[in-house]
Amino acid sequence: MSLCIRRSIHRPNLIRTSSLQCRRYSDFTPPESTYYVQSFPRSKEQYLLLLPRTSLPLGLIRIPNLPEQDSFPTAGPVTTFLHPVSASLLQDHFHTFIENGGFRTLFQKVVAENIDKEEVVVNEAQALVSAGGEGWIHLCDERQLPSFGRIPETEDIIGSVFCKDGVVKKETYEPCLTYRFITSTAGPMKLSPFLLGRLRERLTLPT
Repeated sequence: MSLCIRRSIHRPNLIRTSSLQCRRYSDFTPPESTYYVQSFPRSKEQYLLLLPRTSLPLGLIRIPNLPEQDSFPTAGPVTTFLHPVSASLLQDHFHTFIENGGFRTLFQKVVAENIDKEEVVVNEAQALVSAGGEGWIHLCDERQLPSFGRIPETEDIIGSVFCKDGVVKKETYEPCLTYRFITSTAGPMKLSPFLLGRLRERLTLPT
């Protein structure tokens, strides 16, 4: 069941950041990673992010003993810490993940707006031309792509779109309600560089 954590979670106790910490952060280049976990002093809450900054989280997760070697404080008037984390670490703790319904809404909106420019979908639409010219194409999470001719697991299908004569009809896009951001068998979401880039761009915009 989806949960919009921005509405249902009490804000953790936060500590004010000194001006020296802010200056140090401004000169700091965060470690490059696909995933970051945001933690808070005096709180057990942890948010899973796609940006190395405070942003709309995928949801809540609980990882004891987060790796500290590459952690860094966020910029701003309060102190929180961001920890770059691996896909394998998130997979190990997938059972603690609670989805943020607000993130799902934004994510599917970004996909719907860009589905006709996603390379895999465009290529499959072209391939349909020689096989009748029209049909539905599934957009799959790249963490666990199916073998040729096989139907992917429903938890890995992001959504489906109708294509005709080699053209992706973006207005027909339908999100898959069974898609999961983290699975026990393949770990966290893995998007194409194109879709990940569009999603991160949207996450930087004011909400």
